[in-house]
Amino acid sequence: MALESEFPKADGDVYFGYDVNRVGFNIFDVFEQATLSVTSTTGSVSFSQEMDTVLIKNIGSTLCYVNFDAAATTSSWDLSPNDTLAVDTNVTAVHAITASGTTTLRIIGQGKS
Repeated sequence: MALESEFPKADGDVYFGYDVNRVGFNIFDVFEQATLSVTSTTGSVSFSQEMDTVLIKNIGSTLCYVNFDAAATTSSWDLSPNDTLAVDTNVTAVHAITASGTTTLRIIGQGKS
């Protein structure tokens, strides 16, 4: 029997979560990653093309607010420290702001080639 992440799989082999997630993307998909330093003044990162899925993790210690394709305000989506936000929508830019202080976001976008 094939182990996790070992291919090829044969009839009767078990597909592990890692194996299933690994085949969830097309090999022709485009992936982009960015880091955004967030302050009390709205900041943003732009992708080179429209992304279908965006994954954002707040790796800092301050609550921030996130918006897509428009400036972020403190009424936007809130993202607590160490939380992750996944959005399946068409996005070309991620905007973020804090009420005070600073934090850092790690961002990954996935789109079609």
